[in-house]
Amino acid sequence: MKRILILVAISLFLCSTASAFQGGGGESTKKKPAAKKKALGTKSANTTPPSKPPAAPGPTRTVAPTATKEQAADRERQYEAIRIAGVAEHTRVEQGIVGQWSGAFGSHLDAQLTITKDGTAISGVLLSAGVREILRGELLDDNRLMLTSISVTRISGTGNYSPDTIFVELGQDGGSLKGSYRDTSNRSGTIAMTRRFVQPVQVFGPGLSIHLGNDVTLELVRINAGSFQMGSLSCGNIMNLSQCPRHQVTISQWFYIGKYEVTQAQWQAVMSSKPSDFKNCGGNCPVEQVSWDDVKEFIERLNARRDENTYRLPTEAEWEYAARAGTTGDYAGNLDEMAWYYKNARNTTHPVGTKSPNAWGLYDMHGNVFEWVRDWLSESYYSQSPSEDPPGPGSGSYRVLRGGSWYSGEGGHRSASRHAYPSEYRKNYLGFRVVAAVRIP
Repeated sequence: MKRILILVAISLFLCSTASAFQGGGGESTKKKPAAKKKALGTKSANTTPPSKPPAAPGPTRTVAPTATKEQAADRERQYEAIRIAGVAEHTRVEQGIVGQWSGAFGSHLDAQLTITKDGTAISGVLLSAGVREILRGELLDDNRLMLTSISVTRISGTGNYSPDTIFVELGQDGGSLKGSYRDTSNRSGTIAMTRRFVQPVQVFGPGLSIHLGNDVTLELVRINAGSFQMGSLSCGNIMNLSQCPRHQVTISQWFYIGKYEVTQAQWQAVMSSKPSDFKNCGGNCPVEQVSWDDVKEFIERLNARRDENTYRLPTEAEWEYAARAGTTGDYAGNLDEMAWYYKNARNTTHPVGTKSPNAWGLYDMHGNVFEWVRDWLSESYYSQSPSEDPPGPGSGSYRVLRGGSWYSGEGGHRSASRHAYPSEYRKNYLGFRVVAAVRIP
């Protein structure tokens, strides 16, 4: 966890990044779609579904603790108020975990260090020799962090314990921590820990707000370059074979992606039409009833504006990278909190941004409407795709959709789930979001 806090802190100062799905689908029903969708081996979650929709920190350095007695005393005064509120601090620090390491802390070989982040505040919890220490973090320079004790509690055993000042440095592979400590009794030792859990943290650059006219804007979030594991965790399941094999993918360039799915109001501002079935949902609801071909025309009109950006659909790899937001499980969080789907949607779309975002600030990556991506479908592509910026197959009969919809079951919302339809297909659960890159003159 420390690693990530460190990555976060480093990224905030150096604009570097560290970053890191699954498939299957089932559906519920409002108006049953008559599916021409390509079957991708996904199960329905409902008993009577409609037709299925078809980098790294720089080199490490030896850490040498150099805090003087005067500096230590100054820090002690600085953290006194926090020490007094130790119980509240103890509770807060255990939220927002981003990294965890275990290993040798001096002579203790089974120590555990957990790093957390709350806004810009870096904190930590150290468990060592029956003692629990609450720590406050301070970035020293490139990739070094100092953690200062603000509360010490013995949770087992006996004896006295002196609070520590801990200096740590993230290993270049992101999995190791090395460093040193010095306690208030002037005893010192070394730290050598390995990663137990790390939640890769995305550090965002400035977003974009594109004015479409009539007080309508299109908001996009910057996603930094990074690598992740693409595809299903359940490749032994024959139903998920189109999402296999799971493989490493690198996104080599940062890009902007829509913070929300494109809305009815945004579509009307660009296309001067109202294609959606759920018109009564309102202008802030996702546009639907749009085919891949329709979306292509929308993007062509955006690009005809000749602003500083080039617009397009995300590739399938970019979409999954952004949807996962550093997670490695089936979903990027709690599905009920993040998605409008058959259990809670009440057979309709809902205004965008009314569920929780993922860790990178993107809304409705699970649910509301399926999202067209740029790629053609090839069920064998994962076994032969390039590891860096895979562009998708050069041709095909179906275009891929991602993310699940208001009538899909849990399986269809997994980060790795793939669906596909012909490019001319329209339905009231199909929408999209856009990607933008700075236009090269």
